[in-house]
Amino acid sequence: MSDLSNFNNFTMLKMFNLNEKNIQDFKVYDVPIHDDENKVIRNVLNIDVKLVDLKPECSHCDSDDVVIKDYVHKKLKHSTLKNKECIIHYHARRYRCKFCHKTFYEHNPFSLSSMRYTMNTVYNVLGDLKEETETFASTAKRHNLSVNTVIKIFDDYVGISRKSLTDVICIDEVYAFKSKNSSYVCVLLDYHSQEIIDLLPSRHIGKLATYFRSIPKEERNKVKLVSIDMWHSYRTITQEFLPNAVCAVDKFHVLQDFTRRLTQIRIRVMNQFKPINDKPLNELTQEEYRLRYRRDINYYLLKKFNWLLFKTEEIFNDPNHPRRYNHKLKGRYNYYELKEMILNISPTLLEAYNMQHYLKLFYQSDYEKAKSDINPLIEKFKNSNLPEMN
Repeated sequence: MSDLSNFNNFTMLKMFNLNEKNIQDFKVYDVPIHDDENKVIRNVLNIDVKLVDLKPECSHCDSDDVVIKDYVHKKLKHSTLKNKECIIHYHARRYRCKFCHKTFYEHNPFSLSSMRYTMNTVYNVLGDLKEETETFASTAKRHNLSVNTVIKIFDDYVGISRKSLTDVICIDEVYAFKSKNSSYVCVLLDYHSQEIIDLLPSRHIGKLATYFRSIPKEERNKVKLVSIDMWHSYRTITQEFLPNAVCAVDKFHVLQDFTRRLTQIRIRVMNQFKPINDKPLNELTQEEYRLRYRRDINYYLLKKFNWLLFKTEEIFNDPNHPRRYNHKLKGRYNYYELKEMILNISPTLLEAYNMQHYLKLFYQSDYEKAKSDINPLIEKFKNSNLPEMN
């Protein structure tokens, strides 16, 4: 125990509220970290520790007939030493019960199971994040942790109470980086103030139902309008738990979905003109050469200039805009002329483009005009010959 005695008056024991008699093996040493040129850039304090065998009872059946099965190396980040990176190598003793034959670990005073950092690190990180001037990045740097680790500690241990539902709310999601619950985090937003009401760890319908069921019915009945994207669960949840609310898909997601559908149609049309080089050029008749050239040009326009279908700025709709020479087309054209050439390729594509025009005109309407225009617009889409538009 000489190493232990020399380690700053039992600093290690004070860190974890341990007695010297609890320590079987203990070693402290620095490990140099080198850069690409093999120069030492910093030293990392390493602590090897093994606890005394306390011969515990089986955690499954309470039998005292247990034996040591093996030791598992647990590498834990420890941030109690500010501005000094520290790693604890804890050799955790694992037991096997002779009665029930199950295994279990000895009591771990350093961390909870599956954690890669000590509980002291958690306390220190959360203590720093109480300060308004602190950021995840600054806290991570101080404690020699990654930003993602600090964010995970915050998410795991900080619970923020939700705000009350308002008469108009928005439900959306953001991608959840490395979340264990879901690929997306559900966001509830107050439409009027644009403040977050609450963040939910998952957008799955079962989780959402449990959440809204926990909100008093009187509060839920006050909601009059819910703005959502096109995730089907949000509509179902609104109908079941917000009975007085109208469900509306916001403009951004409607246009986003339409863009996806128009793109599907454009690709379907474009694939009809994929180049077919079944015969050498010198073996083609004049008519075959003309047809192959037309297919090639149509495919080129739909592939190269498809983005023109989604542009509404004046420069793209001005027939008098300056022209530029195109080597493939062997002529001078402006954006307006190129778009007209694309629309003349297929009546299917032209119809889809016109549907986009009707949709964007609707979103330019004022409130009163929109009320009279919405049903005719819906009928246009229902009666379209294009399956992507129905």
